[in-house]
Amino acid sequence: MSKLTAKLARERMDAAREHTARELLAWEAVAGAISTAAGKGYALALFVPPAGVSIKTTTTAAALIERLTGAGFRTDWRERRDPGDALNHDLAVSWEGASLGA
Repeated sequence: MSKLTAKLARERMDAAREHTARELLAWEAVAGAISTAAGKGYALALFVPPAGVSIKTTTTAAALIERLTGAGFRTDWRERRDPGDALNHDLAVSWEGASLGA
């Protein structure tokens, strides 16, 4: 392993966050979760990354949010604290009250 630096640690962290986002926010998985939730009468689907792993600033999350809002969904990042008091952000996707034109 090369010499550890803060820059290298940051790069590894960013890569891991992007990987987590790609797994959690894959379009097929998101569309399936939304369809299942709507079919049960829910107005919201929540996508929860592992505790301590922030996906909020990933390019994957940004692309998904753009796609969802373009399809008329509303998105919001919800804050929660895990038992260790770390701040986490979960992606909420809702369709109740969303634009019906999309």
